Amino acid sequence: MTIHKAQGATCDHALVLVDKLMPREAIYTAMSRGRRRNDLYLAIDTGPADIAHAPEITRDAIDALVAGIERSAAQQMAIDNPGLGR
Repeated sequence: MTIHKAQGATCDHALVLVDKLMPREAIYTAMSRGRRRNDLYLAIDTGPADIAHAPEITRDAIDALVAGIERSAAQQMAIDNPGLGR
């Protein structure tokens, strides 16, 4: 199920797949669906050699998650920038 379809829904356990392009609003929406548990899985780019083995959590994975959380898809309102007056 997509995040947009899950918005407003609640379940006992949510599994969330996050990539480096997902904005924080989507991460928040997805991570607030589970009543008892929310598990976050981070999709990282791996080469063919990594397919046979589970990748270790690396600094790149953590940086990708932080980048996603810091990215916002919200539109900025004109009132938020009073210096941009007419």
